[in-house]
Amino acid sequence: MNDKLWDSNRFHARARILLQHLTRLKNLWTLGPMTEREVRTLWFYLFQLAGTGVALDYSEIVPAARGFFEWVEETVRQGSMGGEEFQQRLDYVLEATTRQMAGETPSALESPGDMAWGDRVVIVDNKPAPKWEKALRQHAISVFTMPFSPTQVLRTARIIRPHMILLQVHAGSPLRELESLCAVLRDDRRLDGIALYLYFRSEMSELPINLLRHVDGLITAFERPDFVTAQILGILARVNQRRESSIWDPYTDLYSLAYLRERLEEEIMRNQRQQTRLGIIALTEDPRSVSVMDAEPGRTYLSIRRLAEYLQSRIRRSDIVAYDGMGRFYLVLFEANRRVISERIKMMQQQIRNDADMGFGSLLAGMAMAPDHGNVPEDLFMHADRTLWDALEHVPLSSSLSTLSP
Repeated sequence: MNDKLWDSNRFHARARILLQHLTRLKNLWTLGPMTEREVRTLWFYLFQLAGTGVALDYSEIVPAARGFFEWVEETVRQGSMGGEEFQQRLDYVLEATTRQMAGETPSALESPGDMAWGDRVVIVDNKPAPKWEKALRQHAISVFTMPFSPTQVLRTARIIRPHMILLQVHAGSPLRELESLCAVLRDDRRLDGIALYLYFRSEMSELPINLLRHVDGLITAFERPDFVTAQILGILARVNQRRESSIWDPYTDLYSLAYLRERLEEEIMRNQRQQTRLGIIALTEDPRSVSVMDAEPGRTYLSIRRLAEYLQSRIRRSDIVAYDGMGRFYLVLFEANRRVISERIKMMQQQIRNDADMGFGSLLAGMAMAPDHGNVPEDLFMHADRTLWDALEHVPLSSSLSTLSP
């Protein structure tokens, strides 16, 4: 094992960052039932936190996180989510984590906005407005800022597939280069669905019509953080509505989770008529095999794209692979028994382990079968996710980190 990888300070820093995110989410999710997308986001945070807890041998974190998430899933399905009880249960998870981290030497924290979770906004500006950037991050929005460079902007957009790009325009802006960049961003099929906006940092009388025809709209009054934040949140809501109703996931070119649910309902009914079986494999990266320093956005999304391409190349024509947008892949195998599914999981884990260029440390896998674990998609997804939690608890840390050794 590479000893450099086992740096407890990195795991402590990661736990503190996750704790910050969960605390923010507690302040946001207080009233009414949570949306499906919010549940997926919460799953991602809790799974990462639990993985870090296992790595640090924090015995209280895994059962606390797991129990809380299973309660959330059940109450969301029943429509009985209550804000007060949600806060109490999340407080218990936060307190359990804080208790176990008490007395540890503080580590330097990475900016939460650099962690690339939740919605993503790229701001192309040498001097972005810090107030509304901070306001966006408080809403679990990841904000990436960069100076104007057409090549850099295009490369970043293709890697992380942001929900929104904001391009600065002022009196000295290179309008022709901006126009060319906007035209390329708009025509690139890999970037279908992003919101492309211009915003002003100074007075300008008018903009060229050729530039405006390539963008979705304008944002002004940047000096008012509350106004700009409200505009951006409204835009992101529309983008997510489009994406969640799409057949294709915009980041991986795989099927979306919404489409997979519709397809599964049809296939489960067909399997019942023909008395055949259907299996689901849930895959996610072992959170203990990624350090804080390695969680750089470009690298993270590049590894997800590579894994998506790998899964697409390894499935039969009759099988389906989908991505949920928050780090989980679902591979659906039609007319497959338990032995076939187990062998497929072992084969994929071994190939990922042997392929250093994939960019992943190691994978955790869970599985579910119809009709053994249910005859509705939600029951199958829930069982597959629960087996992921089991894998997180029972796979030793040493085997997780050893896959990264040179």
